[in-house]
Amino acid sequence: MDGASFTADILLEQGSRLAVRRNGMELAHWALTVQADAPPTVAFAEPPGRAARGLATRLPWRAEDDWGLASLRAEVRLKARPGAAPLTLDLSLPGGGPKSARGTAQPDLSAHPWAGLEADVLLLARDGAGQEGRSEAASLTLPERSFNHPVAKLLIGVRRELSVEPERRTPARRALEDIGRAPEAFEHDLATYLAIRVARSRLMTDRRAEAVGEVQDLLWEVALALEEGRDGRTLRALQQAREALRKALEQAERQQQEHPQAAQDQAQQEQRAELQRRIQELRDAIRQHLEALAERLQRENAEQMPEGAQNRLMDQRDMDRRTRRMEDAAREGRTEDAKKELAELEEMLKALEEGRAQRAESRSVSSGASAASSRWAWCRTW
Repeated sequence: MDGASFTADILLEQGSRLAVRRNGMELAHWALTVQADAPPTVAFAEPPGRAARGLATRLPWRAEDDWGLASLRAEVRLKARPGAAPLTLDLSLPGGGPKSARGTAQPDLSAHPWAGLEADVLLLARDGAGQEGRSEAASLTLPERSFNHPVAKLLIGVRRELSVEPERRTPARRALEDIGRAPEAFEHDLATYLAIRVARSRLMTDRRAEAVGEVQDLLWEVALALEEGRDGRTLRALQQAREALRKALEQAERQQQEHPQAAQDQAQQEQRAELQRRIQELRDAIRQHLEALAERLQRENAEQMPEGAQNRLMDQRDMDRRTRRMEDAAREGRTEDAKKELAELEEMLKALEEGRAQRAESRSVSSGASAASSRWAWCRTW
């Protein structure tokens, strides 16, 4: 702009004719129409429900806004307790603030205390001006995991009842007392017994509202432990540690690509520290999983395993070497090398799990063959 240029700002609240005059002469004019910024619209593209595979909840959605969508979330409310705080889920939108978008979110809520209960879910979309649009509520039963262990079933039942009526602590406490009185039902496992006692005591003495949720979390962990065994829990923790490290490596790689000259800045240093922490978590998860597998093999008569397979299971030196190389690569900013080491480590772990599955199948076949032989011998005797 030069010295002969002029600007003017005015807030238009309604349509009008805008003209520019100079010395009584109209130089230009425009007819303006003011359109109010409308809130977003959002709806379910299809009725929500359980995903075709797994335990995820399928939430198909579509949303629109005249100037662009800023955020999208889902709120889940328990039908049995409509006044309870909702479960809020942030849903991903395409980048760039799209004016129209659709997609399908598939959160896994099977570990939530409301799993197996009826709920209402609605969608909420927000635009850049902070205006919010809401969908109609849809009803569904949240998918839940099935348990076969009899005590695990009882614990999940107590957990579910506390979701529906959290104020009824006394019936839950009595149910836990009954479970604790029959330790033979959970193989006299001391950790299970102590966890049940802790849950019972907390329901008696801790009057905080949050205590019920903490007890529900504890009951879930005990039920999983009974259903899966220790090696199942450590495998789950190992998978989570691998996924967390993979995401951290991808984030570090993106940061290097976006800021290639900022090798020594604070953000880069923090990213490398995060990678070191994730690698250490993976190392600990591997160690705990191998220990759990060794315990299981000891229970299942490990001498029947081929010697080579047993040595591969019990010796984690190769895995340690790979995690150390991964650590060195992350420290030096060589994220591509760290990703390669992680991929090779995952192949080793995959082979370990496949070998375990084959051994389980072999034991099943052997048991079946023994049972068949016994039945044949009984028939001949008869």
